[in-house]
Amino acid sequence: MKGKQVGYVLSALIIIGILGIGVRLISTDSNDFNMSGLLPITSDVIDTVKINSNNSDADVTLKKMNEASWMVGKNMVFPPTLENFWMNVSNIKNAQLVSRKAKYHNRFGVSNESGTTVTFYLGQSVQEEFIVGDTWDADVRLCYIRKSGKDNVYGIPCSQPPDRTFSTNPNLWRNPIIVSIPASEIDSLEFEFNNTIDNFSITKEINNDWIINDSDVADTRIVDSMLEIFSQFYTSGFANTTVSFDSPDASIRINTIEGSDYITTKIKFLSKDSESYYVQIPSQPGTTFIVASELIDNYLLLNQEDLKIQSN
Repeated sequence: MKGKQVGYVLSALIIIGILGIGVRLISTDSNDFNMSGLLPITSDVIDTVKINSNNSDADVTLKKMNEASWMVGKNMVFPPTLENFWMNVSNIKNAQLVSRKAKYHNRFGVSNESGTTVTFYLGQSVQEEFIVGDTWDADVRLCYIRKSGKDNVYGIPCSQPPDRTFSTNPNLWRNPIIVSIPASEIDSLEFEFNNTIDNFSITKEINNDWIINDSDVADTRIVDSMLEIFSQFYTSGFANTTVSFDSPDASIRINTIEGSDYITTKIKFLSKDSESYYVQIPSQPGTTFIVASELIDNYLLLNQEDLKIQSN
């Protein structure tokens, strides 16, 4: 009986030992499925982020001014763009392993010659550095990343392509909104052209009609389209050279209602070429926006006849 008991004990010990080894292997493999051992790279810790293209000279440096404000060059980073960036960065700690082999780096766009290198600094010290792949699929919506000098490639959720979230184009970090004034806050619009004969204004009446030069009623549908643009008037780009607006081709003064939280402003337009206009506003004299001619000519710089109600 004693011999059998000893055998049972030995068998139990062997089984326990095997189970212990199995648990350790599973635990090790499970940890490897997530990116681990990262230093903090949150916005409250990091003070500089450098984003460099691995296949061109394009680069961007983001510098923290305070907890809420970051700069790209001499311009403020647009808060929604910054928020999206840090939201994606926060996903890195939960990144899921997709490949362990260096031979697949090109497939995921994370080789040393492709993708984008994103470096997080705390003072002068590098906190973390990653290569973000240039591969993205709208159906999968993943960005692929790997730590510099490592082979493992991981995936994180990305709602837009990595060249938007981790852009090396400084202009994509800037505020793209020229003006943003709700229609309910606008009292009148004044249109001025080089030929002063064409100048006119439209004013909103109590009954919500828009009146041209205190005379004709404007077509509400056309005015509404114009007001919708002013509620979120976006640029399509920024000029890299200094542009003089001393003699603009035209301007639209947006007069807000009395007591409004939105200030009255004046938008100046200067033809750039057949496809676009330079645009400027007083609150940003050092910034020149670029907007498509199709939008401006067809919806904003209209004459009095365009705005009148057309009889059938």
